[in-house]
Amino acid sequence: MAIRLTKEVGVTTIPVSAFYKNKQENKVLRFCFAKKESTLEMAVERLLKLH
Repeated sequence: MAIRLTKEVGVTTIPVSAFYKNKQENKVLRFCFAKKESTLEMAVERLLKLH
């Protein structure tokens, strides 16, 4: 899903499993919120188009 969001929507996430030694897949993605307000608003607009 992380790759799909990056390629198709232009919003990058990081699978939480990347932060754990055993790489257990728990189907949770991490978003970075240390961005400009305008960047976050654009990401939200793109993500809303998914449904």
